[in-house]
Amino acid sequence: MQRIVNKLNGLSSAKTYGVFVLYATMAIALRAQTYTTLLSFDFKDGGKPQGQALVQATNGYLYGIASAPSDGNGTVFRMTTGGVLTTIHKFHDSDGSGPNGLVQANNGEFYGTTSSGGANLDAEGIGAGTFFKMTAGGALTTLYSFCAQSGCTDGEHPIGLVQATNGDFYGMTTLGGTTNQGTIFKITPSGTPTTLVNFDGTNGYAPNAALIQATDGNFYGTTFEGGANCTTNFPAGCGTLFKMTRSGTLTTLYSFCSQTARTVPTPPARWSRPTMGTSTG
Repeated sequence: MQRIVNKLNGLSSAKTYGVFVLYATMAIALRAQTYTTLLSFDFKDGGKPQGQALVQATNGYLYGIASAPSDGNGTVFRMTTGGVLTTIHKFHDSDGSGPNGLVQANNGEFYGTTSSGGANLDAEGIGAGTFFKMTAGGALTTLYSFCAQSGCTDGEHPIGLVQATNGDFYGMTTLGGTTNQGTIFKITPSGTPTTLVNFDGTNGYAPNAALIQATDGNFYGTTFEGGANCTTNFPAGCGTLFKMTRSGTLTTLYSFCSQTARTVPTPPARWSRPTMGTSTG
């Protein structure tokens, strides 16, 4: 099985030579933008950065995650705005594999998730993922390994984090929970989790992106599949957009593929569990 990898093609060499904004009869030429490649990963210093890939810390450095170095488990790196990179942590499966989220919390520490690895295995014998904290220098502490509960009812294979205004972290797992279709969880900075939502197909299935907390205090997110509508190409549903209160009350706001006149393309290979310690590059 393979990870879903989002590829951005051609951005490093692209140039924009002019953008025109039209207001009534007046066109304004905006200054051309130049894109500069600061660093090309070579798998020795990491590779395939993805997920919540960069955060600028209070110390001015850029911190990010790379999912596929030469050993296949991923790294955390620190980089200057000029492109000088320092690998500050290499994952070794026991403390996680396939990092996919990194945020700097209001206490100055970094928190993140890995999609696999850790102390507990899912039903297929793959590490179910971790929640960790890390200092600005790269000292990492695993706070929680998913699938700690019988049947992985606490979720497995987390994806992304957001720190809410109440200080806790909120995230989702792509699988696990009471129906093995994914969960939404809350976890304290010390690593105590609470499952808030169990996806069951009708309200979504297999979330694969981080939540956001909006100005109204609610959380918003998407699921890759599930919902009210399905097609030949998406028999499990085309996915949903939802909102959730801090206490876990979920409302489906939209089920995709709801329009009657549409052309549904053949989807890419169906999402599958990330393979522990596998590099696709």
